[in-house]
Amino acid sequence: MFLAVAECLAAQVSRKDLEAGALYPRVGDLRRVSTGIAECVVREAREAGVGRRLADDQIPVAVAALQWTPRYVPLWRGASEEEPSHGGRRG
Repeated sequence: MFLAVAECLAAQVSRKDLEAGALYPRVGDLRRVSTGIAECVVREAREAGVGRRLADDQIPVAVAALQWTPRYVPLWRGASEEEPSHGGRRG
């Protein structure tokens, strides 16, 4: 499985980045790259007989359904209130 992940990661580095000496994809592509790696792991686990038996077209859907999506809440209410000071504490 580690080999499958390494090959998947390597395949996601663009030719331009490789020519510039990069070993890994750009940080800005982290979500796309991690999704692709997760899909590779699911396929490899299925082939090794240790994963769920998902068809190839079901894998992206399954990965997307389980992928964490960041949702941030504001630290304080309304723009009219003062920003917190002293390490984020109010008072």
